[in-house]
Amino acid sequence: MDNVNVIKEGIPAIIEAARAVRGAEVIDVLGGDLAFDGLTTIPMVAIPAEGGGITLHSVKNEVDAWRLEHATRPTRRMGTATLEELDSFIQHAIRFKDDGSAIFVSGGAMAPKFTSVLDYHPKGAAEEADPRFGQHRGVYAPAFSDEWKAWKAADGAALSQAAFSAFITANVRDVFDVEENHPDRLTEAPTWYAKRFGGKRDPGKFYANAQRLLELAEGLTVTVEDRVSDVARRDTGETKISFESKGTTDIEIPVAFVIELPIFTGGDPYQLPVRLRFGLRTEGDTRRATWRIELFGRDRTVLACVAEMRVAVAEKTGLPVFAGSPE
Repeated sequence: MDNVNVIKEGIPAIIEAARAVRGAEVIDVLGGDLAFDGLTTIPMVAIPAEGGGITLHSVKNEVDAWRLEHATRPTRRMGTATLEELDSFIQHAIRFKDDGSAIFVSGGAMAPKFTSVLDYHPKGAAEEADPRFGQHRGVYAPAFSDEWKAWKAADGAALSQAAFSAFITANVRDVFDVEENHPDRLTEAPTWYAKRFGGKRDPGKFYANAQRLLELAEGLTVTVEDRVSDVARRDTGETKISFESKGTTDIEIPVAFVIELPIFTGGDPYQLPVRLRFGLRTEGDTRRATWRIELFGRDRTVLACVAEMRVAVAEKTGLPVFAGSPE
């Protein structure tokens, strides 16, 4: 049943309802640019207003209610499907797409989101191509993985020895052992970082492995009897801390390590270099360690991951993909 028949067959019921309202009547308003499907006028309910004049009310709600009760299908597809996986988003778009469909990517590195507008406007000026409603959509907002959320929360925070120990112990599985896995498995970001800050050192020697981080996490609590005789930055980038007690003990703090983890739940793993910083603070008669970890290229890595997803969406759906939000 088309729109013309729906309105024509629904009008008698609307008239009857209007007559129940004292003084109300249904009038035809010239449609002009609003006319559609061969209709040149649009029925409106005219209700006398207090103090004179009338107010016009659309019959659309009544027509829609009538259609829900009597029609076999809706006038058009409407609604937004929320997809929980990238592949489901792609398959949903493929299922309903046509020549006018389009996809938008918004949210940046903080809250990326993919939106498919399946009844989007066709190409060309409005007078050349009829605009459409844009009310049939699909949305996919990739969820950040638990691993990524943990490291992001710790990024840049000042951690006590206890907090650093707890964090490293809980997340050491994400540390990528460069020496054990060979430097040739490093991706672009950690490779560049090692060349920039490690000089000619082999990346396997420059980056700390998981075992070294666990050793540092075991504890550095220094009493006033253990005097810090020297804190120096070596040519290799490490920080050397010398303690004097019954003898001299040197502890080297590595410059950085590498983590490898999925950015989004169920996604491929990405590598990031992590800068490791160390300091000492005095609390009463005790000097305590303070740690800080800094993710290098954090937002850039998220955007790179989203860019790869965007390429996959474009290739598999065959639809144009725009950066931004639909109108």
